[in-house]
Amino acid sequence: MMRWLFRKIAWSRVVRIVPEGLTYLGLRSRHKPPSFVESLSRSVRLREIAVAQGLDFPVWKYDDKLAGRRLADELGLRVPELYAVGVLEECVAETRRRGSAVIKPLQRHSAQGVLVLTPRGDNFFDHIRRKEVSASQLEAYVRSCQLGHEDVLIAEEIIFRPGSTRLPSIEWKMYCFGGVVGFIVEADRGSHKRDRRVLQLRYRDFSSFRAPWVRGYRKVFSMPNAVHPDGLIEYAETYATATATDFVRVDLYEDDRGPVFGELTPHPAAGYSHINYLGRELDCYFGDMWERAEVRLMANALDPMRGE
Repeated sequence: MMRWLFRKIAWSRVVRIVPEGLTYLGLRSRHKPPSFVESLSRSVRLREIAVAQGLDFPVWKYDDKLAGRRLADELGLRVPELYAVGVLEECVAETRRRGSAVIKPLQRHSAQGVLVLTPRGDNFFDHIRRKEVSASQLEAYVRSCQLGHEDVLIAEEIIFRPGSTRLPSIEWKMYCFGGVVGFIVEADRGSHKRDRRVLQLRYRDFSSFRAPWVRGYRKVFSMPNAVHPDGLIEYAETYATATATDFVRVDLYEDDRGPVFGELTPHPAAGYSHINYLGRELDCYFGDMWERAEVRLMANALDPMRGE
């Protein structure tokens, strides 16, 4: 046991000291390679500092889903019809009246607390968790996902995928750097395969690529292609450009008529559970895209000052 512990401590010192020594001797770059995942964490830290000083980043004002919807509407993008804003009971009642709805928290990220419901007798069918639930089970689930009882919920129209009136649309998560789509995560939350979410990673041209590993997801590479790929790119880049930020994720849906705006996510996974599922090479590639977008944004901000 002591020998194992000694080896572990010795190796940890080697891992820390050797790179520093190589840097000191000029055999290793002083700068870390760019990293998409590290940039995500850094952006959250910068926002925390800004909020502590009474400031805020422009993109975060659209973190509120209602504000995000308003911006999309101003830009001429289609948005799901809004049914209700309020407590769970109001949203459930409106779901029964409308026949189906998506219920989600106003200011939360991730699928936790999100319900895609269609009535089934006196109960509901939850398309994300693939099971029938009662109103009391819905309330217990939503309460367990809330940060506090004051969390506001919204109920909005379900967007059904092209050619179907039964299956909810696939989500197209467009990762945008400086207003340009870098990569796309195609997510099928309503999949019935082994009761697990499935996804596919795609480049801007919608060609797919494999991730080294994706925790919590079933790896499949035969998911449906986008029916309106050009429209999805146009929607995402129009919205991302309007936010005037170095990075933002724009979530979209599509139906027979074309793309539909879903929501804006300034920081996927809220910076606490994001993992490097891209692998070292792609993490560096998209980290470089982020840094280049950040530099362009700073340069554009300096332009008015140069003319003074």
